[in-house]
Formats: sequence, C-alpha cells, structure tokens
Amino acid sequence: DDEALVVLERARIAGRSALDAAVTSVNVAIGLRYTGKLREGLDLLLSVLPQHPVLNGHLELGPALLAFGEFAEGWRQYEHRWFVPPLADLRADYGVPQWVGQPLDNRTILVRCEQGFGDNFQFARFLPMLKARGAHVLLMPLRGLEAIARRFPGVDRVVELGDRLPPLDYYVNL
Repeated sequence: DDEALVVLERARIAGRSALDAAVTSVNVAIGLRYTGKLREGLDLLLSVLPQHPVLNGHLELGPALLAFGEFAEGWRQYEHRWFVPPLADLRADYGVPQWVGQPLDNRTILVRCEQGFGDNFQFARFLPMLKARGAHVLLMPLRGLEAIARRFPGVDRVVELGDRLPPLDYYVNL
C-alpha cells in the first residue's frame, strides 16, 4: 500500500551507497506495480538499471515492459528469469544454440515448454510460424500434456522429457 511506498522511498533516499539506493529503488518500483502505478514503476526501473544492473530489477523490468507492449525489449529482459530458482536449475543444455531468429529452412528445432499449462496453450499458436519458416518442429510439452500437444498445428513430433532426441540445430523455450 501507499504507506509501504513511503517507507521504501525514505529508505531509498537514506541509502548509504548508490547500490543501496538502486536496490531500494527496485523495491519501490515493485511496490508501485502492486499499487497499480505501473508506469511510475517502469520509469523508475528505466532510470536506475542502466547504472546499477540489479537482478531483481531486471526480473521486474521484463514483465513491466511487456505490460506496455514493449515486446522486443520486454522478452529480452524476461530472460533474466533463468538466473534465479527454480528456473536456474532448469536451464537447457542441448549442445546446440538457442534459436533467436536464425534461418530455419531444413533445420530441426526443439521447442521446450518451461512455464505453466496456460502458457503451453497460449504460445502454441506460434508453432505453425516455425513450420512455415521451413523447420522440422519438435515439441517438448509439460508432463501430462503430450496427447493434447500432438494435436497442436505445426508440430512434427512430440518428445517427452527424458526421450532420446534426434539431432537438433536449435532449441527455443516456448
């Protein structure tokens, strides 16, 4: 609530170092989001993070940018989620590069689902776009969704966690 924001703002001003002030500013930005002041929180993050790249700030910045339709930078910032538990322990290592837009003609790409059930359904709509770029699309859905995932358009093969994978050219997180 607003009372908590007042306390955080006082702590930010009283910070003993620039880093203390930056960390507290990130907490203020998070508080602003929780009180519905999304734009103020985003502006604060954008003013603090270039000089003091606080991880929690970048974790907050990705979703904040996405909320305002800043998709390219929002998704880039969202990748910071891989540096904190529980996702830090789930980082992919398939021995191939992550797909970030390279040509896909005659390439095999593994699409790995790492978020919740809803995200599997929400983002499955993009699978046909990979197929249209000429890719052979492998999908690794969350456990329990394999039968449904086989019906998603644009999927050549559903693979389960632990399956032996064919040779891949790229992987991407859904």
